[in-house]
Parts: sequence; structure tokens; C-alpha cells
Amino acid sequence: MSTPEANKQPAPEVVQANISGQVFGFAFGFIVIVVAVILILASKMFRTYLALKRLKAYQSYEISLRSLKDVGEEFKSKPLRDFYIASAYRPYVCYYHKYDYVSVEVFKEILRAGPRMVELEVFNDNFGDKVEPVVSVGNQEGEWKYTLNSAPLKDFFRAIARVAFNPLSCRVYKDPFIVYLNLKTNRNIKCLNKIHQYLYDELGQFLLGTEYSFND
Repeated sequence: MSTPEANKQPAPEVVQANISGQVFGFAFGFIVIVVAVILILASKMFRTYLALKRLKAYQSYEISLRSLKDVGEEFKSKPLRDFYIASAYRPYVCYYHKYDYVSVEVFKEILRAGPRMVELEVFNDNFGDKVEPVVSVGNQEGEWKYTLNSAPLKDFFRAIARVAFNPLSCRVYKDPFIVYLNLKTNRNIKCLNKIHQYLYDELGQFLLGTEYSFND
């Protein structure tokens, strides 16, 4: 049998206080999320700015770039394996290889310095059907990514096409360019197919012919 106290409705002041508390909680949570997003974006912009500032040193005349077309005639018949090739390892991180940002702008600036081989670590961006290849730093096992963000592989291919083969931005634009794709996609066929598609879409005009291919 119910008592009068059990059937008693809460006072309007109590109901209003509960509603106000819930509204305040939602508003506070929303503000925290917005502030966190702003801080992350600002942090990425700041880290990219610092990285680009450091890379200005490579635009000085202290670093001399020599193209294959500038070497003596006796070297022009030599195979590519007889040359030292300027290369860049993970040329897309702002500074640290863990817990830092990936930046296409940093990648472009490094390309302007003249490397003719770059390494890109490629991952799946998710485990769904609409998977996209992205560039990051991490391990294939478990597909752990150690950077604070990742960037679409397609953007890096486009950057190579617009910078590495552009006479206005790269002094050695006529030299061969090697892209080392360090695939950590766990043989995801859908992701591999998109890598193939993007490679031909963005860099197809710069790819060597079949006479340069190697088939065992």
C-alpha cells in the first residue's frame, strides 16, 4: 500500500533545478569539445609553422643540388644504382615521429629541397567498406598509428606531381623520382585498389614505361 509521501510529486523548484543541471552539463560538455577541437587545430597549425620555419634552411645556397644532366658525359651511361640518391625518410612529420602531426605542407617544402626518393607509410583509415589509404607512422600489426593525425595518400601523390616535377619549384625536376610505399594495410584489397587508382590518376604521366619494369 502506497503512502502519501510516495505519491507526492517533486516540487517545481526541484524539477527546475534538475533540468537546469542537465542543460548546464550538456552545455559544458559541448563547450569542452569545441575548445578541444580548436586547440587541436591550432596546435597542428603551430606545429606545421615551426616545421616550415626550420625547413627554410634548405632554401639557402649552402645546399647545392646537382642533376643527372649536369654530370660529365662519362657518367651518363652509368646505371642508376651507381649514383647516390638524395632521399627523405618520413618527410611528412612536423618533427617527432611519434605523437606529432602529419602535414602535406611540410612534405611539399621538403620536396622543394630536392630529394628524389621519399618513403610514405600507408595505412587503412578505417576497417569499413569505404576504406581510404592514408599516410601516418605506426605498426602494421594492429594498424596502430602513432601520429596525432593522418593525411590522405592522394594528397601526397598530388604534391609530388605539382612540386617534384615542376621547374619552378624544384631544380632537379628532370631527374628520376622514386616513391617507396611502405604498405601497412594488411593486404586490404579495397585499399590497395585505391592506391593503384590514385597513383595513376595523379602520377600517371610521370610513370616509366613497361620497358623499365622488372619481371622475374
